[in-house]
Amino acid sequence: MASPLTTNTPPASVERRRHGSRTRWILAAILLLAFVLRAWNLDWDRGTHLQPDERFWSDVAANVENPDEWRWSEVLDPEKSTLNPRVYKPNYVYGTLPLWASEAAAGVLMTDTMSWAVGMIDSVGIDVARNEPAAEPIGNRLRFNTGYDVTIIGRLMSALIDTMTVAAVFFLARELTDDRKVGLLAALLQSLTVLHIQYAHFLGSEPWVAFFVTCGVWGSVRLARHRGGWRTRVFTAVAIGLAIASKLSGVAAVAAPFAASMVVIGPELGLLAKSRIPPGVLGRMGRSIEPYLVMALLAVVAYRIAQPYDFQAGLSLVFNDRFTQDIDYLSDINQGGNWPWVQPLVGRTPLIHPLTQMFLWGMGPGLGFAAFFGLLRAGRRFVRGERYWAVPLAVIGSYFLLVSLQFYAIVRYLQPTYPIITALSAAGLIAAWRAAVALAPARATLARAIKVAVVVSIGATVFWALAFVNGVYGNTNARLAAGDWMLDNLPAESVVSQQAWDDGLPWGQASDFGRVTLESFSFGGDSPERIELLISGLDQVDYVIETSNKFYDSLPRTPARFPQMTEYYDTLFDGSLGFELVKTFQNQPSLLGITIDDTSAEEAFTLYDHPTVFIWRKTELFSVERAFALLNPDRARTAINAEPRDAFANASMLRPDEYETQQSGSSFSDVHSFDPSSPVAVGLWFVLLQVVSLTVAPTLMRYAGRAGGAVYGLSKPLSLVVFSLPVWLLVSSGVVNMSRQLVWLVLLLMVGIAACLAHSRRREIRDLWTAHKRTIIAAEAVFIAVFLFVIWLRANNPDVWHPWRGGEKPMELAYLTAVTGSTTLPPFDPWFAGGTLNYYYMGWFVLAVPIRLLGFGPDVGFNLGVATYAALAAVTVFSTSAMLVELARRRSDKPLSPEATGLFATLIFLVIGNLDGFRQVINRLRSGLPLSEFDWWDPSRVNKSVIWDVNRLSDPLFTPTCGGPDLTPCGFEVTEFPSFTVLFADLHPHFMAMPFFGLGLAGCIAFIERARQGKAISTWVLAFGLGIGSGFMRMVHTWDMPTFVVFVVGSIVLGWTMARGPVWWRARFAVGQLVLAGVAHMAVTAPYRANNQVAESGFSRSESVTNLDDWLTHWGLFLFIGVSFMGVRVWGHRDRLTTEAAAITMVIAGAAALGFAGLGISVGSVAAMSFVGLMAALLLLFAEVAGPRPSTPHVFVAACLALGFVVLVGVETFTQDADVARLNTVFKFWLQVWHLFAIAGAFGASWLVGPLLHRPTGEASDEQMPEAPRLGVARRWFGGGVVVLLLASLVYPALSISPRQANRIDTTLGPSLDGDLWLEPGRYSFGIRDVNGNDAVVDPGQDRAIIEWLQTNVQGRPTIVEAVGGSEYQWWGRISIHAGLPTVLGWRWHQSQQRTLFDYEVNDRKREVAEFYTTESPEVIDSFLRAFDVSYVIVGSLERAVANPRTLELFAENPSLRLVFGNEQLGIYAVDKQMLAYAPRAVLTAVADG
Repeated sequence: MASPLTTNTPPASVERRRHGSRTRWILAAILLLAFVLRAWNLDWDRGTHLQPDERFWSDVAANVENPDEWRWSEVLDPEKSTLNPRVYKPNYVYGTLPLWASEAAAGVLMTDTMSWAVGMIDSVGIDVARNEPAAEPIGNRLRFNTGYDVTIIGRLMSALIDTMTVAAVFFLARELTDDRKVGLLAALLQSLTVLHIQYAHFLGSEPWVAFFVTCGVWGSVRLARHRGGWRTRVFTAVAIGLAIASKLSGVAAVAAPFAASMVVIGPELGLLAKSRIPPGVLGRMGRSIEPYLVMALLAVVAYRIAQPYDFQAGLSLVFNDRFTQDIDYLSDINQGGNWPWVQPLVGRTPLIHPLTQMFLWGMGPGLGFAAFFGLLRAGRRFVRGERYWAVPLAVIGSYFLLVSLQFYAIVRYLQPTYPIITALSAAGLIAAWRAAVALAPARATLARAIKVAVVVSIGATVFWALAFVNGVYGNTNARLAAGDWMLDNLPAESVVSQQAWDDGLPWGQASDFGRVTLESFSFGGDSPERIELLISGLDQVDYVIETSNKFYDSLPRTPARFPQMTEYYDTLFDGSLGFELVKTFQNQPSLLGITIDDTSAEEAFTLYDHPTVFIWRKTELFSVERAFALLNPDRARTAINAEPRDAFANASMLRPDEYETQQSGSSFSDVHSFDPSSPVAVGLWFVLLQVVSLTVAPTLMRYAGRAGGAVYGLSKPLSLVVFSLPVWLLVSSGVVNMSRQLVWLVLLLMVGIAACLAHSRRREIRDLWTAHKRTIIAAEAVFIAVFLFVIWLRANNPDVWHPWRGGEKPMELAYLTAVTGSTTLPPFDPWFAGGTLNYYYMGWFVLAVPIRLLGFGPDVGFNLGVATYAALAAVTVFSTSAMLVELARRRSDKPLSPEATGLFATLIFLVIGNLDGFRQVINRLRSGLPLSEFDWWDPSRVNKSVIWDVNRLSDPLFTPTCGGPDLTPCGFEVTEFPSFTVLFADLHPHFMAMPFFGLGLAGCIAFIERARQGKAISTWVLAFGLGIGSGFMRMVHTWDMPTFVVFVVGSIVLGWTMARGPVWWRARFAVGQLVLAGVAHMAVTAPYRANNQVAESGFSRSESVTNLDDWLTHWGLFLFIGVSFMGVRVWGHRDRLTTEAAAITMVIAGAAALGFAGLGISVGSVAAMSFVGLMAALLLLFAEVAGPRPSTPHVFVAACLALGFVVLVGVETFTQDADVARLNTVFKFWLQVWHLFAIAGAFGASWLVGPLLHRPTGEASDEQMPEAPRLGVARRWFGGGVVVLLLASLVYPALSISPRQANRIDTTLGPSLDGDLWLEPGRYSFGIRDVNGNDAVVDPGQDRAIIEWLQTNVQGRPTIVEAVGGSEYQWWGRISIHAGLPTVLGWRWHQSQQRTLFDYEVNDRKREVAEFYTTESPEVIDSFLRAFDVSYVIVGSLERAVANPRTLELFAENPSLRLVFGNEQLGIYAVDKQMLAYAPRAVLTAVADG
């Protein structure tokens, strides 16, 4: 009888053994499943080497051989060894370990003693032996060898090593979680990972790298958890070394032991941050690091042994030349070099594309979902203190950085991370299931949903793996099946096509078919000769064969490079070329009758083992003449031979569908259908602006609190953003085309929503008006006054062109007209037919929206736009300054009123000029020159050392006669300031950006204040808005974006620094909101970035500097106010700065002294003085932020001053790489500094002067406070100085308006906003210079009738051709400017700037247009018209002046040209494209005959 103390429960050790045994059996079953999936139909290509990388390996294997004598000095010599693959194959970038292992395995299996192993392998379905008698030598009985046919054994080795990876994943997952179930699930998921199954069917290095990396991560996790001894360390180090030896990308696995070492010494590192380091810390850190240094040495040794031919002869650790050349080759590929296999990656988004391919196809959606969850969970575990999770996360992150951000990031490059991610996925799924079990009693529905998600994830992974193996390896390969079909069904005498970079069919089988190579892609783009060769080949073949998507998917990714090949594939697939599709072969993943279409996967995923094969048969429809008409070899002349890395955004060319839409889209007469008188136009425009503004103003004021009145003016620029941005997003994203109806819809939605809100909040709005009407009226007064004043200026000088003082108005009008008239976005380039506007165009789009709505003409819209942007800039500065004062008045500060401060800000920002105007007056008075001849232009070029000649811009050989080693001051810089900008009236992006830059600054003020108050929800909204704003700024004027982004980042950091609460809490909000702002920026600019190409965005050392006197002349008033304000504020903080913060004060003072001396010697006095100003501003900023009650206005003003001085130092030191001398670098950035200094100066002056004028009864005056007498006197002296400098600065606007207005063609015309009012025949003549340097005199008024006919009669936006000239800024390009039609080439210089990567194309077009108007060959004329798809040929005043008379006669004689307006000497020819396409050409006859 059993004792009552006995129990039936087995001992714990017995239970552990039972579980262990069960685990081993389950793991064995999983490994068997893994091997079966990986070895299923290993001979899927019937030994034909269809995988091109395998074929490369086989070629190497055929040459690599054992040395006759094993002399180690020769064996290890990379130049002499017969084992070195690079001796036989250059650009061998793989590891030798997988190759040697495969050859060694094949060699062993080829021995007689291993015949039993061969028989066993063959018996399980791995076809390695032939059906030959046993008496035959073993070499004759095998289907493999150690040379070219090593493939099948290499595949078997890949399958085996990848099955071992499954086992390694089990151990890794168990090590991470201490849970066998997690390990088993991880092994199961890894066995079902499709990319691993696929690459186990290839001979290659990927499975090897993945295995060794997984082993290295496992060992590193053990070490991070303090579980491993010296065996683990040796194992881990060797695994890392072998991973690198298998493929160089294995170097990313070094992150595993590094992360482990950081985890181990992490607690000691934390102690180093303490003010007093405990004893023994450094010693313990050293002892902890020592084993990892030994591991690093062991890893190097393992790498050196397994990959000896990366190094120089002997035992050297120096890389040899062959290896470094291979690295250069690999680097070129990864950076998007000109290699055929890189083309499919054109246009793919870094990081996003490889990760999408990984989760969608490499893993499958089920495992991809689990992976995403597992990664998040691992990160959370790390944050919560389980630091060893850093090891797998570090390796994954390293691979993502190494691979995903490079150009050539194909899916297999991330394969080493799959096992690690699978382990994390399994941990996440098990944790989710257990959480669901725990939730079930309380939240049953949620628990069931979690369980369903887990089951679906695993089930989808199982289905995807089985479907892939069944569909891909369970059927005959498509290429082989197509070859079999061809042999069975095509006549033996058939001529079939093949491609130079793809395999012809039948592959691996003898046939009598004739073959013609259609070389559709090589290392260059389309050319007429290549397309003619293609047509010749098509004429010879009976069947066209495409054996994969290598060409028809990848070439159209860059239609700018392959325009006619893109057309070829379009016409081939739709049948119009004269070939009919007769057969398609395709093996797609399928299971249980469900087929998964994976044709959208990247080429590398489908190309090797399951491509799609198409076979077309020639029909009677085909003819050489038809092929020439459809494929148009002449059009290939416009192909831009962009390397893949430079082909982003299609090389700034319209894609075929965009081109067709733009060509046939909105007409000039439809878009600009309303031509009212100027007063009516001004009235309608103003009403529209006010209506749009009022839709935003109440809501903006409501959330601004006490600053509601101050922010009222901000509603005007903000409302235009709200109005235009949705329209832009809808059109640029391809959702809808641009139309007047769309604009009306958005406007009505805005008005409707605003009306509903206003009705529900009418009492609140009434209260807002009552409380803030004074500030609102002042803001409206500023806006209306500036708007009407600039309207008056423009009405009295509305011309948009002038031969000497026209500036870039012709370009701006051309771009505004193109943006307004574009049906899709990006807009078409009016000066480069077929191109997109590769420029920051959002400012013009903001104007295009109301222009499109009202239907005004572009020149009227241009002049209204000048007034609008000037008024918006003024009211924005007014409101921003008023905002600061409103916030300051809540404290003890007594600045001037918001209205007075805002008016002063407007005055010093937009009205005054720099002091150069005053300097000019003094010089004129000294020289006895009349003030009536005041040079209004000169103050915008304060550096006087070199005469600034705008016409020399067109000279490609021009270099300024300044700069050099001695940094001679250069006169080429533009030093515009807002009043000059408005007066000059160039509607350029720097002008249009001013209100939006100011709006962003106001948003930064709001953020700092809300963060200071700890209002979290408001800060999230504002961070999102600032991100949108930075993106909008990028699209309006990219030059402003860096400064703006710095200010946004600084505002978020400053705001949360000033807030109260735990540091970690504030840091979390700051980081989160920085990420949100970045995401918002990237999201809103995504359509723009996808179609915008920046060639040179870096900076280099400046070659010239600014004169000190010119610098002081430009910045004098602002320096006086800024220095005075900083001095008083720093003096007020002197007690804290000299006691609590004495160390920081000394550091900043020391930095100022060193910087002054260093920059003074190395750069110049301006940089030195600017740096001192920067240090003073930083000291003030620190004092303001660190104070007991930090004030948002004072912090913001200090930040403005600091950033302004940073920019001034930067501009003196560095120049933008694409700049001409320092022209734009100084000009663009100085204008930003003017904005910053104006706002800071207005507040500073208000704060300094305010107490003198604001002294309420009962409150002590400055004079009654300690040291107040001196301070009061100083404030009065300051006020007097401001008045004097202000009067001197007002000299410029006072004396410049009259001479500026006189710079027009006919001062008697107007007032009117019609920019073409002067354009009448006989009114004006001027000289022009053609491309050959010949001068002529033309009457531009003769072109008016031509322009008006095109505006009225042309449908859509077809291409025209007009003459090009030798000098910029003349009358060239005038037809495209005024008619809104793309011309073959406009101003060459600007196109070269905007197409820097392809400026040779611009020069080619200039040459070809010049030849077109001077040739005496009818075929040259026809070829040109076909090449550029010209619809209208212009013969106007310029063309008549530069054309060859015989050429004009040929125009009249050409049957494809029809005179539709005017006469042969002054008229327009329309091109009959149908007749032109079939016009006789010599090359067609040669092809037909040959």
